[in-house]
Amino acid sequence: MNTTNAPAAAGADVTGDNTAAAITGQGALATLSTISTSECDTTIIDGGKIVTGLLTADNIQAGTLAADYIGAGSITSKAITLALTPTEGDVKIQCGKTDFGQHTTTGFILGIDDSDSDTPKFELTGGTITGTTIQTATAGARIVLDVGTPAFSLEDASANELLKMYNAPSGANTILSVTPFVSSRALFLQNDASVAMTQSLLYAGITNAASTGSTLELSHLGLGTVGFFNVGSNASRTAATVFINAYAGQGAHLELNPIATAPQTPTEGQFYTNTDHFPYYYDATAQRQIVLSGPTQTINGVKTFGSFPVTPSSAPTTNYQTANKKYVDDNVTEFFDGPGEATDVKNYWMFSIPWVISTDVPTANFWTTTTCNIETAYSSAQIVPTSDSSNRVLTTNGIFKVIGDHLGFDDSQKVIVEFGAITNGAPAAEDIGFGLSSDGVCFGDFDRQTADDACFTINGVDSGKLYAHTANAGSGHTETLITGITLENWNTYRIEFDPGVDVKFYVNGTLEATIDTNLPDGANDIKFGAGSSGNTDQEGQIALTEPKFAVEK
Repeated sequence: MNTTNAPAAAGADVTGDNTAAAITGQGALATLSTISTSECDTTIIDGGKIVTGLLTADNIQAGTLAADYIGAGSITSKAITLALTPTEGDVKIQCGKTDFGQHTTTGFILGIDDSDSDTPKFELTGGTITGTTIQTATAGARIVLDVGTPAFSLEDASANELLKMYNAPSGANTILSVTPFVSSRALFLQNDASVAMTQSLLYAGITNAASTGSTLELSHLGLGTVGFFNVGSNASRTAATVFINAYAGQGAHLELNPIATAPQTPTEGQFYTNTDHFPYYYDATAQRQIVLSGPTQTINGVKTFGSFPVTPSSAPTTNYQTANKKYVDDNVTEFFDGPGEATDVKNYWMFSIPWVISTDVPTANFWTTTTCNIETAYSSAQIVPTSDSSNRVLTTNGIFKVIGDHLGFDDSQKVIVEFGAITNGAPAAEDIGFGLSSDGVCFGDFDRQTADDACFTINGVDSGKLYAHTANAGSGHTETLITGITLENWNTYRIEFDPGVDVKFYVNGTLEATIDTNLPDGANDIKFGAGSSGNTDQEGQIALTEPKFAVEK
């Protein structure tokens, strides 16, 4: 080294002072710190010579050298180590900037900030990389990355946080937050028009079976639409606009939160549900309640069915309940002025036969009596037997006149008769009968079969039991027991004779028996009457209302 420490003249041979043999390769200086400024400015050791020029980075080895003396060059497979003595200042590489925190100064600075707890930093104009935080600017429009929370944020020029991503749930249990501060879409997803999508453009799924949170939640505190589904015009489109799929064993449903009053300014097609949990639909005129299958509802307006609705199989039991076809078929043949529903006048002739016995009626009396008297009030009559055998009253002729004849049991028209009847006490000795018969003898013999009959009979000798009775003259008879009827009270009796099909017997509106065997079918007039087998202790006395008939047209 130069022991005189005097500057060497430019181009002078100072080999003796700086032994070239001690320099490796191109002559590394043993101790660069002993080279003065003037020596580095004017000379460099190259091999065994001193040449004019600057010391390049290629030739720097171990030692200490002021950065002022370093010229252009490359460091190959070597390291530049920045060391810091705490409290004695920063260690850094810089350009333009002279200290950390000069955010508005153009340039950059890389190093360790001794004034900030020896924190490694990299700052460039407008942005910083500080410890665990990277930001493109310290304020205004910028992007910030941080290992803390939020981990990522995007801010506009007014420092509004437009997009935030948290590395842990925030106070609102949020991982990603998108917040527009202008009237524009917060999130826009759209595939390229050249790609035929076969997958969902947006998918949100919860896979933990114990999860109770919502997969998607939409909230709106303003006046607009909470959710809007827009379907483009595509004639080939068949998929649903909204499709709710239930996995195996689980339910899929749409839930509407009820509100106390209808929306004030609805638009056509909107739905809402009230606090009674009934959904409503607005049809541009009014809110219309949607019919549900479960709860009781009051439905207003005229509803037109495209097909016939199906009702329960049971019969109606209270006023204003709908009657189905079966119930109508079974019960609609009631009379206008009789108990129950009215018969359709288009299908039946309807009439009654009053209790009139007088010589003033045309041709003959309405009624013919056999060993009995009739005490009549025209609309009802009491029959008082006068013998102990076959007492009866019977219509003088058949109940219905046809050309040249009367309606007979062998005709095809359906015949219905309805009347009220009461016995004089509980029968215990006499047979009693009332209804349709060709001769009325059955009224005093509850199971006889010598004529055509379709009537009610009472077996007096068997505790006064009531029967539905049919007889086919000379061929056979059928009786069906009817129970639960108090005979000494007024009851409404009804007989429906459907030739060749069956005979139905009703008491007080209830179908008690249907007989389809031994049906009357002879060429005998259909007559109506009542009677008894005798009058023991006035037991055979009965009273009947005026019978009302319906004959099929």
